[in-house]
Amino acid sequence: MAVRNGTLTGYVVGDADPADVRRFLADRLPTYMIPTALITLPELPLTPNGKLDTAQLPEPAPAVTEHVAPRTDTERWLARVWRDLMRVDQVGATDNFFDHGGNSLLGIQLTARVRDQLGIDLHPRELFANPVLEDLAAHLDRAEPTAGRTAIVPVPRDGTLVCTRQQEGLWFEHQLDPASTVYHIPVALRLRGVLDEPALRRALHALVVRHEALRTRFVEHNGLPRLVIDPAPADLALPAVDIAADTVTTWVNDQVSRRMDLATGPVFRTALARLAADEHVLVLVAHHIIADGWSVGILADELAHLYAAETGLTTQAQLPDLPVQPADHAAWQRARLDDEELGRQLDRWRMILADLPTVDLPSDRPRPAHPTGAGAWIGRPLPDDVTAAARRYARDHHVSFLAIHQAALLTVLHRYTGQTDLPIGSIFSGRTHIDTEPMV
Repeated sequence: MAVRNGTLTGYVVGDADPADVRRFLADRLPTYMIPTALITLPELPLTPNGKLDTAQLPEPAPAVTEHVAPRTDTERWLARVWRDLMRVDQVGATDNFFDHGGNSLLGIQLTARVRDQLGIDLHPRELFANPVLEDLAAHLDRAEPTAGRTAIVPVPRDGTLVCTRQQEGLWFEHQLDPASTVYHIPVALRLRGVLDEPALRRALHALVVRHEALRTRFVEHNGLPRLVIDPAPADLALPAVDIAADTVTTWVNDQVSRRMDLATGPVFRTALARLAADEHVLVLVAHHIIADGWSVGILADELAHLYAAETGLTTQAQLPDLPVQPADHAAWQRARLDDEELGRQLDRWRMILADLPTVDLPSDRPRPAHPTGAGAWIGRPLPDDVTAAARRYARDHHVSFLAIHQAALLTVLHRYTGQTDLPIGSIFSGRTHIDTEPMV
């Protein structure tokens, strides 16, 4: 392999099928080491002393830019999915997932649709190894459907409702420190222009009616948390205050830092500040036990849609019904992740993380024995040219933008610590089933 014209290029000697070579490499190499281009040669060019003459290696041909219409049923289905996920007008059989803006998050959504519609478990590695639509379609045509795939189905609401494993963990941490606000997820929206407060209140009420998570509490039952879903309220109170513009940050921080009681609720609240007749700040705060980072986008998008409908600014169709709610997902997860399966997975991770090295970061003072909340957040935006170059590099090497960030982080940590084995964590949404995508 060699980097030619900025592209990681592999050279195949003989008559091997490049597609077979790519599949062979995908089973043995990390995705970032799989060549972007493969060139077949009768023999490798050598220097007079018998060494590889890299200067004589041919460069990959420029990428084909003309549109090639999908030809098979699988290609046409994939093209429709790609268009929907990446919001592009046209996708061809020779198009590359990454050239259309594909990333690890969209890859997760794609694998969920493949599992839901085709019954095939597509590993992200297989997507990264087959980023061209026709290659991925051929891979799916060869794959065997996964046995034992189960749907998420609604469960009765008249009995004890179980939590997910993650919710149990968050509930346990809350029992240790009920006053902690570390798991509060805030959404602060600055609203400019004339605001129809009654319409906003109705839109928020519709949001709470729509998503059971926003009216869920967690009570103890035999030492474990259980879900209690409160009935939808007749209306929704939206506390509103008049404040000065220079006190917005203090006011927002105060809203976010107010403690929540998981048993009595609510674990989702709203507040509105009036800065002027045409300027407001809306704050939504949800405990992490009922929402995640993905949910923030759902709340913001659906609130905008509902407010526009309430004020007559749009004639768009109503939001589609939610196929399932969090209580249904929790029951589904429990059935799949019983004690035996959980034990098997824990044993695997204990083996993987055995002898985990300690990262020795230099510091200017001792770390406190217990978190004080006095840490700081320092943000420095990347220059546009650096961001653009990183995105190009990720696309050219068929890795996600996140992978480039992680590589940069590991480089910085290595320079500070001198260590070469550095464990880092990355958040995973856990939304591997398509029905969980529109759910808070």
